[in-house]
Amino acid sequence: MKQNINLIQKVISEPICQVEVIENGFHSIAYIINNKFVFRFPRSQEFYQEYKNETLILEQLKPFVSVQIPSLKIHQEKDVLFTEHAYIAGIQYSQLSQPLCEHDKDTLAHDLAVFLSQIHNVRLSNIPYLPDEHQFNEEMVQNSPVLTNEEKTKCLTLLDSYRQYSFSEQDVVLCHTDLNENNFLLNNNKLVGIIDFGNACQRNVSTEFSTLLKYDYDLTFRIVKYYQSLTGRKIDMMYAVLFQKLRCFDGIIENQNNVNQINRYRRWIRMVETAETFVK
Repeated sequence: MKQNINLIQKVISEPICQVEVIENGFHSIAYIINNKFVFRFPRSQEFYQEYKNETLILEQLKPFVSVQIPSLKIHQEKDVLFTEHAYIAGIQYSQLSQPLCEHDKDTLAHDLAVFLSQIHNVRLSNIPYLPDEHQFNEEMVQNSPVLTNEEKTKCLTLLDSYRQYSFSEQDVVLCHTDLNENNFLLNNNKLVGIIDFGNACQRNVSTEFSTLLKYDYDLTFRIVKYYQSLTGRKIDMMYAVLFQKLRCFDGIIENQNNVNQINRYRRWIRMVETAETFVK
């Protein structure tokens, strides 16, 4: 942390009086500085290109969205690359001290649906298409030392279901791809900002609604309802559930030596399976 703060001090013109760590995730660690700036540092150099891509995407998206999104500035000091943007005053949805009331939750769902409808209508030819891939295969499932027999059966069933899906070009839109509970900000229970566009790409529209299922499927279903009304697009929630479960099993297999991560992914799978009962 000290090294990162020293690098930040080199690029701002005022003394650092206040530091708050706001994100300490898989890819990044981020700091609020003096309640004015946000600096984000990737965990490793493999994410440098992701930061550069995010900067370009945000520049192009800004004219099309009605909610605040960051305007990133890239800094590079020797072999360390990091980003800066103005602080958006708000709290992550995951950090709310108490659940939203019905009215506020419905308003949030509507506003998130508006945001998604806006970015999904943007056509950027320089943004790549990424298929909805998963990392594991049958052999990895069968040989996994951490999956139970029941989980192995579920994984193999998911793979069979995944192969049965096909989509047309009309289903492909510019997706945020990681619209989760940590990546939208509220102030007085109102949506004020969307962050973390590092995984944005052209993708199947239904995958956009998969990530939040592991945290708040009720909010997800409300977003889908408003989104479908606003756009006339039909969202395949069974596919969103399938894709999110594939992601979670990817996480279990990939983190087979990390008990805490495995437990987290298993908890998410249980949440998504609960959501699935309402889809059916």
